[in-house]
Amino acid sequence: MAKAVLCKAIKRAKEKAWTDLCDQVQRDPWGKPYKLVMGKLCRNSKIPGINTPGRAQLIIQGLFPVNEERDITQWPQDLPEDAHFTIAELRHAASKLKNSVSPGPDRVPNEAMKILCRSHPEALLSLYNKCIDQGRFPKPWKRARLVLLRKGDKPLDEVSSYRPLCLLDSCGKLFEKLLDNRIREHLDSSNGLADTQYGFRKGRSTLHAIHKLVSIVDNCGKDVRVGVLTLDIKNAFNSASWKIIMREAYAKDIPPYLCRVLDDYLHERKLQYNYGGPENVVDITSGVPQGSVLGPTLWNILYDGLLRETLPAGVQFLAYADDLALIGKSKYTFELERMLSAGAEIVMNWLSNNGLQLAVKKSEAIILTNTRVHNEFTMMLGGTRINGAKCIKYLGIYLDTKLNFTEHAKHTCTKAGKVANNLARILPNISAAKPKKRRLLANVVHSIILYGSPIWAPKMSQKGKTELGKVQRRIALRVASAYCTVSYNAIQIIADMPPIVLIAIERQEIFENSGKEEARNKLIRDWQSQWDSAENGRWTHRLIPKIDPWFNRTFGEVNYRLTQALSGHGCFPYYLQRFGKLASPSCWYCGHESDDAFHTFFVCDAWHSRRTRMNTILGREITPDNMTEVMRSSKDAWNTIDDFINEVLRKKEEEERRRQTADQP
Repeated sequence: MAKAVLCKAIKRAKEKAWTDLCDQVQRDPWGKPYKLVMGKLCRNSKIPGINTPGRAQLIIQGLFPVNEERDITQWPQDLPEDAHFTIAELRHAASKLKNSVSPGPDRVPNEAMKILCRSHPEALLSLYNKCIDQGRFPKPWKRARLVLLRKGDKPLDEVSSYRPLCLLDSCGKLFEKLLDNRIREHLDSSNGLADTQYGFRKGRSTLHAIHKLVSIVDNCGKDVRVGVLTLDIKNAFNSASWKIIMREAYAKDIPPYLCRVLDDYLHERKLQYNYGGPENVVDITSGVPQGSVLGPTLWNILYDGLLRETLPAGVQFLAYADDLALIGKSKYTFELERMLSAGAEIVMNWLSNNGLQLAVKKSEAIILTNTRVHNEFTMMLGGTRINGAKCIKYLGIYLDTKLNFTEHAKHTCTKAGKVANNLARILPNISAAKPKKRRLLANVVHSIILYGSPIWAPKMSQKGKTELGKVQRRIALRVASAYCTVSYNAIQIIADMPPIVLIAIERQEIFENSGKEEARNKLIRDWQSQWDSAENGRWTHRLIPKIDPWFNRTFGEVNYRLTQALSGHGCFPYYLQRFGKLASPSCWYCGHESDDAFHTFFVCDAWHSRRTRMNTILGREITPDNMTEVMRSSKDAWNTIDDFINEVLRKKEEEERRRQTADQP
């Protein structure tokens, strides 16, 4: 007996603890509940065995190849009149420093640098301009604190399984930002970078790169095939040759005073780490630091030499940072094989001559075509056979041979579905979390689904769109605290969440330079058209026939019981009998043959006095056709109707529990 009592007490304590945890979502949606279900709470970030003596040293030796020491070039010491930085430049650069990032060896956060720039900009400006005068990048700023990150669950014994993050002093990063702005300005004004490079450039993103690829396919003739060969550079950023970077910087006519500082920046760099013992310091002789400000720009300067190589006719480059693709066009598969093989040979020769290597095993190939005939696609790459795939992943998007993005939808739904299921655990129907905070968490799922939407929105198959909608419905139910039987069309309206496909189309139109307001108005029109023609959710449609005023209201949130009234799915005998929970749909109070949402709130005599009181307060009779219109008229009206609905449903829930208890043997 005592054991049973203890077990019940433990169960109640667990339930209360979980309820309290879910209620925290309202106070802090990104706090402990979110971190717990997303696996981000108390995560053990240590790499197994990393503290074994010599282990970290072997990884570092593999990640940072040793190059020969190079001589510093004797650059002209004359400075142009506009060489010195201004306070405006300093403050602009400081504003771009990210907050809440790990500091470097000096432990000074970026936030402190921003405060210093606002309060005493002259002190920093004098320091940075003296560095320009002397052509120096101070040694303390060239010392990085190393943090090794394991890539997923990749093998522990492979060097490529680790990503080295270099944490640098914030004062040095601000100086890097000032230099980077000047260098980028020069490159942009002088056509210093190839147009085929989309990475680390203002106004360009992965979407622009993929859009370029898709547009190449769309602009081809009916019988033309497009072959894509993706190439991966082995340990790219850490292997970049400083000598070649400076050679390319000089060739691009970057002002000598900037080259002089860059030359010193890429000299006598240090890396400190303390895995497996006391702090160690190693010399770095190559690479662009991952975590630095200048690193991406220096990589683009180096890589630009490859992107300006002459390729075989019909073949072109497409690059995002170090992710490289060769794109060929031909009517014949065998011709594509020859063209891409020749292009790959040019790439490998350039890499070899510039101290880089191709990771052949990571290379993939695919044919994108509108034709029905798909010949086998095989090519040789550095002695390795590369077989054409039916689907490849490029810059986070899955590309299939027909470009209908069905495979992309499949992989996206798997990933987003897991997140939706995890979030659903902390979003029960009854909790303190309001829809506004629930919608914030739902946006995590949306962000996964909508990645690349400007690309796949106009092309995705109906099957793919349907699968995406199923995942959205799952999280929309949690936003509105709805029964799981509510239809997709209805829950979108109640939860104020437009169909995911329409959001994708909206983003496509904005990406293609349509105005945001125009794109949103079109979304509402298309959503309204779908809502009017839908076969299900007709009770909700009667209550909310027009989407625009409901969706754009400035107050009023739904809740567990209000959602029941709006959806018709809840504590109604008609609903419960429909889904096999009750034997009869008749009303428990007045005996009417069918007790649905309409009967409960607008007809049943059991709630006549409460209904009359509500109508008196509102000064008009509430009907299904005017209920939501009245609710939107004022906060008091919303609360009055909401109170009525909650009061009625609480009574019905009590009656349901009483009947269930009475039916138990």
